[in-house]
Amino acid sequence: AVGRAARGIARVPRGAVVDRERYGPGLNAGRGVTAETLAAAGLVALVVGLGLLEVVLLAGAAFAVGARRQVRDLGLVASNGGAARHVRRIVLAQGLLLGVLGAALGLAMGVALTIVGRPLWERLSGTLIEGWRFGTAELAIAAAVGMLSGLAAAIVPARGAARMTPIDALAQRFRATPLEARVPKLGLALIALGTAGALIASRASAAALGDYAARIEAAEGTGIWVEQPNVTQYIALQLFGAVLAVAGLILVISPLIAVVARRMRRWPVSARFAGRDAARHRHRTTPAVAAIMIVVAGATGVSIGLTGSERVNEMRYAPQLPENVMLLTRDGPKGAEEMPVDRAADIAAMLPNGTAIPMRHPVAAETPFGPAPLDLWPPEEWWNECAAECPAVMGGPLYVGSTEAYEVLLGDEPNQPALDALASGSVVIFDSATQQQDGSVSLMGWDEDGEHELARIPAHVAAHDGAYHQRLPGGFISEEAAAEHGLDVRVFGALLPFDESATADEIDAATGAAEDLGFSVYVERGCTSCAVPAAVSLALVGGTALVTLVGVGVTVALAAVEGRADLATMAAVGASPRRRREIAGWQALVVGGPGTVLGLALGGFYAYLIWPAIGAPEFTVPWLTIGLIGVAVPLLAVLVAVVFTPSRLPVIRRTT
Repeated sequence: AVGRAARGIARVPRGAVVDRERYGPGLNAGRGVTAETLAAAGLVALVVGLGLLEVVLLAGAAFAVGARRQVRDLGLVASNGGAARHVRRIVLAQGLLLGVLGAALGLAMGVALTIVGRPLWERLSGTLIEGWRFGTAELAIAAAVGMLSGLAAAIVPARGAARMTPIDALAQRFRATPLEARVPKLGLALIALGTAGALIASRASAAALGDYAARIEAAEGTGIWVEQPNVTQYIALQLFGAVLAVAGLILVISPLIAVVARRMRRWPVSARFAGRDAARHRHRTTPAVAAIMIVVAGATGVSIGLTGSERVNEMRYAPQLPENVMLLTRDGPKGAEEMPVDRAADIAAMLPNGTAIPMRHPVAAETPFGPAPLDLWPPEEWWNECAAECPAVMGGPLYVGSTEAYEVLLGDEPNQPALDALASGSVVIFDSATQQQDGSVSLMGWDEDGEHELARIPAHVAAHDGAYHQRLPGGFISEEAAAEHGLDVRVFGALLPFDESATADEIDAATGAAEDLGFSVYVERGCTSCAVPAAVSLALVGGTALVTLVGVGVTVALAAVEGRADLATMAAVGASPRRRREIAGWQALVVGGPGTVLGLALGGFYAYLIWPAIGAPEFTVPWLTIGLIGVAVPLLAVLVAVVFTPSRLPVIRRTT
């Protein structure tokens, strides 16, 4: 009986937490592992897995550069009796060592950022951080992940180095892969399976959501909160399908690069050279293209999802006040004091055609919590019968009637029946849901014994067709009727309507003057927090640019190591010094272009599948962000490759 909800308060005895077995599963419902918690854990695991895959791909390309630079040393090991396993162990040991160093630096930087960024964490969480506790198990897991990622990134370069013959290694001769374009069946199967699974999960999610988007659109501007159905498990399945598709695409990228190289036969010499070099050395091109594809897909999906969330937030937003109205209140210790109306009038005089209208509310004569405006709310029976999505109820503060406040808050003058009802001592309300069964309204107050009824007053329902805002009154009562029922009348604030011709400077000046007088000021400016912050979009573009530059830089550097003989031959037969810069630029485009195109397609496709869960009525694409990701980032990679590639080869050996 104690565990049952009473007046919206759920009571759970202490023993239900200490001794759960005694009280059974009823009071502990939701504390165990559920389908929702498993789906949420799956989402976290998928996101972390994709991040680790990104790290392994980029680090693997970097290890490939290192292995190629020390290939002669590895050849000496092999020529002096070392087996293939010894060469593999050398490269794997380097990966493990770098993983340990990276994990140590990462832990140190994470701890430092945690401590130094304390004000930021307090502001974001809204809590006061009094001390730090670093979990040993969590830090150990993070360090283990860093070490294993370094080891995993060195696996492919280690196998490649072990397969080289001692003669090739000593001569630093790398045998190229023929331009074959055999598409692996496993890759196609993974792409088909991941895409089909995501489509099935998307259809199931759309069926579960039903008319969710239509209900959000219909509730726009009404203040009704539309609850979102739980489809976490379907989103987890869709992301799992995305992981399968990404794995399939990684397998397909290699033959795709060969196809691109074949189609470049009639391109300029530098482009043909870059295309053939990328196709013949796919061991370094494929990881870079895959890494760029993953980060571009993630940035594309997130940016599209944020755009949809922005639209949903705009539709959910309920304004606090009508337009061209300033609200003055007093908070803190002065909140219980009478509002100085003359000071409010001085602020109103700073606005074009501004006037000060006192906000007069009835209060109970004796309350243990101090004076507070009385609210009108539907009776308890209404709340018990209310569905999950209740209609917008104009239950709110009760005002002492004045035609000025009535017109400002409701957008229309009171009609004659409403004026007659006020004159007769009735309460004018705007929603019949606040009425009791006998047609009256009940004014509830609090004392030391709890909630009790202060007065029961006849009610008259008046029509209201204006726009919704959160300051809509619950009703109006005359000052005489409030005094008749033992209610005091106090001024808790002031409404300052002004002309729509007011400029932003005039409003800011009035706001500053009111704050200097100790008032809390609010002016309706729309949903300022609905839009996606520019910093988020810049972070997405910047992260994508960083990963693209790293992938392209590693690939171009490795190409310079492996193609040194070719570049020297071209220089010997008369190639100009700028030829090497042109080749580097085309190599950057060959790597960044396919990765960006594949990432845009993959991210857009899965964002479209998950779109019903967002609730936006139409599929919206942030073209500026997508354009920066799809066009500006690859071109930036090309520019960096061209600028930072030296036009002349340094001399490493002189023949006499």
